[in-house]
Amino acid sequence: MRIASIPFLGTLTTFALLVLPGCRTATTAPGSGPAAKPPEPVTTRAELKLVQPTLRTAPPLPAQPAATRTAGIFGRVVTEVTVDETGQTVGVRVLSGPEELRGVTVAWARKLVFSPGSLGGVPKAFRMKAAVLWSAEGRTYEVVLPKSAAGWE
Repeated sequence: MRIASIPFLGTLTTFALLVLPGCRTATTAPGSGPAAKPPEPVTTRAELKLVQPTLRTAPPLPAQPAATRTAGIFGRVVTEVTVDETGQTVGVRVLSGPEELRGVTVAWARKLVFSPGSLGGVPKAFRMKAAVLWSAEGRTYEVVLPKSAAGWE
């Protein structure tokens, strides 16, 4: 056991330092203790193989509700879709868009099915965006899958 004094919060503090046999401290001379083992290699998330998810099934877009078409309500409804490890859609949240078109868009997005992505060989859940553009000329959709593991859970 060694006794040491160090400055701590503006005062000199004395404490006992217990040095276990075979351990080195900052004051132990190099070579006087056993050789330290090199650290174990750590696999970082960036080093793991990333397999991107893909859209497997997109249901046909439903017809625009007649009341909204007659009223001239058009626009883009953007949703955030949560997909589990098996590729099934488990949640849909509307981010923006006309209130009157949100319900039909959410019903469509709930039917999306994906081939799940994986990180290091392990299937992962993820979040992505799906948008439907409702216009006087018709309707189209866009699915934006995560480009990195940042959107993965």
